[in-house]
Amino acid sequence: MSDSKIAIMNKIIIAVIAFLLSGKILLAQWDSLGYSTLNHQFTSPMIGYYFYNESGGSPSNPYGTGYLLKSIDGWNTWTQIYQIGSGDNPNVGFIDAIMFLNDTVGYMAAYYNGIGGLSQTSNGGLSWGTFIGGNEPPIHFSFLRADYGYAKIWGPPGYGLYLYDDGQKTLQNDSFVNSIYSIRTLMFINDSTGFLVPAWNNPPVYRTSDYGKTWQLTGDSSWACSKVVFPEDKKGYYLNSALINTKQANMLYSSSDMGATWSFVGEIPITKVNDLFFLNQDTGWAAGINGKIMKTTTGGLSWEEVPAYNADDIVRIRFFTENIGYYNTLKVYNNFPFSFLYRTQAGPWGVEDQKYPEPIRIVQNPVSSRLLLQTDIPDADIMSLDIITLTGNAVYHSTLFTHQIDLSFLAPGLYLLRYQYQGRYFIEKFIITKE
Repeated sequence: MSDSKIAIMNKIIIAVIAFLLSGKILLAQWDSLGYSTLNHQFTSPMIGYYFYNESGGSPSNPYGTGYLLKSIDGWNTWTQIYQIGSGDNPNVGFIDAIMFLNDTVGYMAAYYNGIGGLSQTSNGGLSWGTFIGGNEPPIHFSFLRADYGYAKIWGPPGYGLYLYDDGQKTLQNDSFVNSIYSIRTLMFINDSTGFLVPAWNNPPVYRTSDYGKTWQLTGDSSWACSKVVFPEDKKGYYLNSALINTKQANMLYSSSDMGATWSFVGEIPITKVNDLFFLNQDTGWAAGINGKIMKTTTGGLSWEEVPAYNADDIVRIRFFTENIGYYNTLKVYNNFPFSFLYRTQAGPWGVEDQKYPEPIRIVQNPVSSRLLLQTDIPDADIMSLDIITLTGNAVYHSTLFTHQIDLSFLAPGLYLLRYQYQGRYFIEKFIITKE
């Protein structure tokens, strides 16, 4: 038997032993950070970016506005750093997508007076001085490093996929990418190799290895792609969620040749996998409905459950190390979807591993003019109180605990009560109704 086959057999044997001995459940602690749009990207455990847009049509804001915010304290507080469009600025528009390579270099797709634009920042989003190109929406892009990447934009020769290299744009393909108007994923894993997933039901995956000039179907044509991830240049994973006998399967495939060929690994033991993330070729997480999180350290050959904060459906999961990461849930309130953010507490910047009671209780919910609060702990132990809108704006802040908060200045709707106790943030949702 060859050395490579022996290595594969040893890996399978280790995976089987790990599965048989996996009576234990991996421990994880999560800190709730409250409402967060899914339009975010965290570049480190301390620094993150997110954006949201306000529709126009009101006297104070007739045109619409896009806001970019940044956090430098572990995603606890957010500060607006950039704005597109306002009531007295004719250069109106909104933000469509962001991508940051690190804490300072990033890319943003935004609309100005109905014209799309892709810009670059090199100072952490404070200014966007390098205009790469524009087109009517949508704008899709994937950058590997500063001044090198790909974008579906309007350029001098026309509309298509361009290679942007140190200020120069070169049209790579127009016929194929223009035929797929709506794209779910455009991702390049090195200078020449990339993947494109259309925003279709049960989409296939297309692959290029010649700098985006030609594209071919990768994998089986019967597969339905849920996710393609490449933690390393050559090693990647393909999550196939095709229906088998009316049941959704979560079949994992792996590739060691940059996605040219795929091998079946196994089925992920979740009813429905919503997101898949691999930190390296062996360690990864799958997350899905009912707060289900599974972790593998054997490249998908075996999985162990990681407890979540609650049973809400998880739609995104990411990790910086094996102990530091986050996930987003998605839930519908009053026919409107809301996402909430949770981060691990196992890292050095988290709190200790211990169980916390809910220190504050809302007496009545919904509320009208006053928010009544009860607690069984000393008032001085509550370090801060905030009321936050669903766009992330704090409309009330106090460093002292109070049992009553006047809400008469707020409009009806869903709000978040956020408070800090023993270094941990707690979030409670409440609804304001007017009598």
